[in-house]
Amino acid sequence: MEVDIIGVENVAEFIKNTGLTKFCIDRIGASRGNLPIFELLNNNNNEKAVIEFKKWAKVINNSNSYKLTLFDKVENYIDETGEEKLLKSKSKLNKAEIYFKLSDIVAPSRQDTNNYNVDEVRATIKREFETEQKIKELEQKINELESEEEEEGLSGLNGMSLPNIISAISALANMNNNKSTPVINGVETPEKSEKINNINKAIKTLAKFDEQIDTDLLKLSQIAENNPVMFKTLINTLRTM
Repeated sequence: MEVDIIGVENVAEFIKNTGLTKFCIDRIGASRGNLPIFELLNNNNNEKAVIEFKKWAKVINNSNSYKLTLFDKVENYIDETGEEKLLKSKSKLNKAEIYFKLSDIVAPSRQDTNNYNVDEVRATIKREFETEQKIKELEQKINELESEEEEEGLSGLNGMSLPNIISAISALANMNNNKSTPVINGVETPEKSEKINNINKAIKTLAKFDEQIDTDLLKLSQIAENNPVMFKTLINTLRTM
């Protein structure tokens, strides 16, 4: 709904300008009318009214719509228990009413925030688990291939460790993901230029994590020449991670 004033300081300034000393605040309901939530009746000082409003606003701090009724006069009445209480006067004199919001920023509900966090945590755990499983499968395949190489008296992995193999394959996978593109009169096409950029970007990124990326790539290329089956297995495994 539309309101007259937005902001704690703006409402406080309005209270000050009226000079009135008492007030009550109702929350605007969607279908069941207004809900009284705060009142200041036992007061005869405008400055205190401003202070008490700010105290209430500091605790509430939301973007709901409220109705503020300011007045000076109160009436005494006896409730059902026989206790004497104060009640705002029904007189329309020396009264002021406005609709206001403390803020126009709508905060997400606690339930939506919690659901979002739970989903993110679950997704992160799932991704980490799948990646770990793929690495284990790759390590197992490499161990099997090493065993076969040892039986044949070969050293197909050229002394490369598993982390270095994964780093080197990552670079080569980026190279092989793109199909070859035509070159006209020795001039690189945009497709080939993009492929080269991808290769350079992959190598620069991997160099941050593998100081020997140059020699590892050379060793991996030797694996591709000497043992194409092993190389193809490693590349296919990496592409499924």
